[in-house]
Amino acid sequence: MARRRGGLGAEILAGLAAAVAWAAPVVPDRGTTSSASAQQAQVASDADAPAREEPAVDYTGLSAVDPLARARAVAALGDARVLAQLAPRPDGGRPEPALALAAIRSAPWLADPALALPLLIAMMNGRDPDHAPAAAEATIEIARGLVERSRLPESVTPDKLAAWIKDLGAVELSARVRADIRLGAVQSAALLSAARERM
Repeated sequence: MARRRGGLGAEILAGLAAAVAWAAPVVPDRGTTSSASAQQAQVASDADAPAREEPAVDYTGLSAVDPLARARAVAALGDARVLAQLAPRPDGGRPEPALALAAIRSAPWLADPALALPLLIAMMNGRDPDHAPAAAEATIEIARGLVERSRLPESVTPDKLAAWIKDLGAVELSARVRADIRLGAVQSAALLSAARERM
């Protein structure tokens, strides 16, 4: 009988030990906990950090009187930024008038000035008293530059030249366009025709 009680007591003690082991909390590895906490802290920090603003672009060099200074400003900005000041914005708005005028006058200094021709020709046919004549002058200068080049850029194709000459013809025939701008359209068309003959 004593042996039976002793065996029963051992069984009870073993059961209690198993229950205690099952109920004890699992302690995670310290390295894993530290890594997870660091990641959570980084995510929270990134969420709270203010959005980084793009640095403002300085277009003042486009208004330089010195042609060399203007050319350097165009090179620093790049063709895309200058051309963006000639085109309507995606929201339907237009660039600030003074900046657009500076971009028009700077167009001949683009790395590929021919890219500006469609926009300049459209401005020639517009009603802005400052932009239209400036666009006519820039178009003449770019067209003359194409004639003087030993090799035309890849952006200039016979089809594009034909389209530009046609658009300039429409400017020439427009009754609402000033006479000096119509004359500029004639000169530009003649220069582009000469460039096309060399292709």
